[in-house]
Amino acid sequence: MHLKKFFLVYFLIFYLSGCVYKKNFFVPENNEEKLFYSIIWKNKIGYGNNGHYTKLSPFYYKGVAYSSDRSGIFEGIEIQTGNKIFSIHFLKKINKLINRSFNSLLVSRIFIRDDTLYLSTEIGMLISFNLLLDKINWIVELYGEILSDIVFSENFIFVHTNNDILYSLDLNYGNILWYQNLNEGNEVFSLRGNSSIAIKDNILFIGNRYGNIFSIEKKTGKIIWKKYIVSSENRQEIGWNNIVTTPLIDFNRELVFCISHSGNLFAIEIKSSRVVWETKTNSIHDMLMYKDSLFLVENNNVITSINLINGSFLWKTNFFHDRIISSMQLKDGCIVFGDNKGYIHEIDLNFGKIISSNLLDCSGFLGDLKVIEEKILIQSGNGNLYFLKKKSKL
Repeated sequence: MHLKKFFLVYFLIFYLSGCVYKKNFFVPENNEEKLFYSIIWKNKIGYGNNGHYTKLSPFYYKGVAYSSDRSGIFEGIEIQTGNKIFSIHFLKKINKLINRSFNSLLVSRIFIRDDTLYLSTEIGMLISFNLLLDKINWIVELYGEILSDIVFSENFIFVHTNNDILYSLDLNYGNILWYQNLNEGNEVFSLRGNSSIAIKDNILFIGNRYGNIFSIEKKTGKIIWKKYIVSSENRQEIGWNNIVTTPLIDFNRELVFCISHSGNLFAIEIKSSRVVWETKTNSIHDMLMYKDSLFLVENNNVITSINLINGSFLWKTNFFHDRIISSMQLKDGCIVFGDNKGYIHEIDLNFGKIISSNLLDCSGFLGDLKVIEEKILIQSGNGNLYFLKKKSKL
């Protein structure tokens, strides 16, 4: 009797946690084919995000999948075989090098360029590491958490910290070339997150937490223009409600698209800063562009498609309103993404119809996924790094 009670309690906990394994619970409308993802390989990377809201994201470079846990354990996995080819404990290396005693590096982003790893952290540290020589090139400590992407252009590195300071650094030595303070108000009640940088030619585009998008000279940090993009009915005195996501550039039409937490979505001419159109919607997620459409995740996790020529709505799907959605990517003519409940989803580009949803890992997916030759590389909250392929089952 006690054993039966134990299993009943265990089942209820497991069920209520939302982690009930189903291979596929959405059936395409034609009912002819169900799409699944199978695991090519899986590897554990350190301790994952250790229960924190950290968007662990892998990086692919020269046939190797690179990833890190939150503490600073960094590993390289051969993409074809899933074999670990090296492992580095950055926390130990850095504590020894600078004679500090950090308990965790709080890793936020990794990027690789020319066989050099660049690693940013939530404690404001940016690290350059030579993968071939197995040595740290330089370390720089910035003022503020680094939560946005590391962006490169020529021999410059651009980083936007969570307190709205934009830094330009020398790629080879890590020297700060210039910085621009985009902070315009109180720090109270700030959302934890910030815009990454978009680049066109010698111009940077970036949003801050106070509803503004900036056009900035790449080499000098001089502000060319600034535009407030929060609609009048949504304006707040407290800045945290107006966080602007990463701008998206349409190079053909010479437009930059930007959206804030409070709304709305704006299409702005790059040179003149003139607003071409404005659409009532909101988001704190980065957008996706394909042909004449924009795809975005609204604050209530409704996925929306918008005509980028005139700002009109094309379709919406609200099935994911109870989930936190990871970054969206294009794959096989579909949009693919993960969520905090551990599912991988595919939806149709043209109508937003759900093609498939597969539960993979109960610790969830918050970070960016990568599409590599029509396969998926994604890291879960507990540190599992997956390489997936799609298979068909009649």
